[in-house]
Amino acid sequence: MVAKSDAIDKAQFNRLFEKHSRYLANPRSGEKLNLFQQTIRGVQATEINIAGADLTGSILENCSFWRTNFSSGILEQSTINNGIFDGSNFNSANLRGIKARATSFKKSNLTNADISPALLNIGGDRQRSDLRGANLEKASLKNANLKNADLRAANLFECNLEGANLEGTKLSGANLGGANLSGANLKGADLQGANVRNAKLEGVDLEAMAEAGVEGLARIDKLPKKIQNKITRHVQWVMSSGRSGIRGIFRDSELKGLDLSNVDLTCADLFGADLSGSNLSGAHLARADLSSANLDGANLTKADLRAAILTSASFTNAILDDAKTGAIRVKTKNGNLSLVTQGLPSTLSK
Repeated sequence: MVAKSDAIDKAQFNRLFEKHSRYLANPRSGEKLNLFQQTIRGVQATEINIAGADLTGSILENCSFWRTNFSSGILEQSTINNGIFDGSNFNSANLRGIKARATSFKKSNLTNADISPALLNIGGDRQRSDLRGANLEKASLKNANLKNADLRAANLFECNLEGANLEGTKLSGANLGGANLSGANLKGADLQGANVRNAKLEGVDLEAMAEAGVEGLARIDKLPKKIQNKITRHVQWVMSSGRSGIRGIFRDSELKGLDLSNVDLTCADLFGADLSGSNLSGAHLARADLSSANLDGANLTKADLRAAILTSASFTNAILDDAKTGAIRVKTKNGNLSLVTQGLPSTLSK
């Protein structure tokens, strides 16, 4: 264990890391990295192995650990300011009561990590993990314990939270777009204003999520199974930029009166589809082909119709309040291209 003194700099850390490396190879020839309540400042490392290291109560300032192995490590009650841990491995790590500010865990692996509150004293007082605003984009938090953690305004885009314990977790304003929440425990979680566009929600209580004020919740579970499957494959196609899934082809389909609110139908083929009386509020229809579609009496409030093809589509008595119809810019091999909505009805014309 290192004696508590001034902040540990890069040179000191490298010497300690060398001892830890020898310890991992042979416990008798080295020394386990133990930085209990130490301050670590300005350390930058890439692809190092500090598995099992003890950083309990440590303070990490302006440190970067790219693709570093922290598996089974202990960072309980540690504080991180301006840190980067992109691509790092925290599998089965103890992160109870961690506090992180302006910190990125992008594409990191936190599978089976414990990020629940830390026990502060024998009286039972607890300190919740604080990851407000943290970047956890595409990170793996499968089966992680995030009970009562504070993830307000965190970026959890395409994060794997399958089977995670999110009981009592603060997720208000968080970006959960494309995240995998299948089988996650969201009991008592605060999801007010959270974005769950295209999130995987198998086995999740959608009624509770709706009541919690989640934004962008698409209730495809209430749709006919065949349509559910088509939309699921289409969302995979959208999220992967065409690398997986199948583009949704709903040409001349009977979709009358269905609840398609917040459903992602970006670039879908809806030529001649009967969408009369359907609820398309908040639906994502950018670049969708709605030529000759029947949208009579449909609710398109706040729907995204940018660059959609609406030629010969019928909008009699349709509700189009706050629908988006502006141009969008698309990247091509020859540069950026501006696309506009085609066949815009007079009710939406500028």
